[in-house]
Amino acid sequence: MRDCIARIFEQLSRFLFPLHGEGSAQQRARRRALWLAVHGVDVGPRLIHGVEVAA
Repeated sequence: MRDCIARIFEQLSRFLFPLHGEGSAQQRARRRALWLAVHGVDVGPRLIHGVEVAA
């Protein structure tokens, strides 16, 4: 039971406080998409609220 609680707590803490490496990759992708959008290139998102959209 303690192991289960420890795993749940660990996953919850990672969700609430992502590590530098986990959060930075998503942030880089968002910044890249924004930079490309400013220059007229549409790169996404491909999924909006779980529904696939055409490019």
